[in-house]
Amino acid sequence: MDIARTVVAACTAAALVALSGLAAGIHERGLGVSSALKLTRGINALWTHRGAMHPMPAR
Repeated sequence: MDIARTVVAACTAAALVALSGLAAGIHERGLGVSSALKLTRGINALWTHRGAMHPMPAR
């Protein structure tokens, strides 16, 4: 039962990401430069764009 729930949860999460997009895309559409608000990400930008957002270390 636990494996089935894990698979369903993973499929649901993948479906939600496929529908809404990743965090950068969601921000860009709702608040970003391509939206009506035209806000930049600032400190919330990825570290590759001089922001503070860092990926989790791969282990």
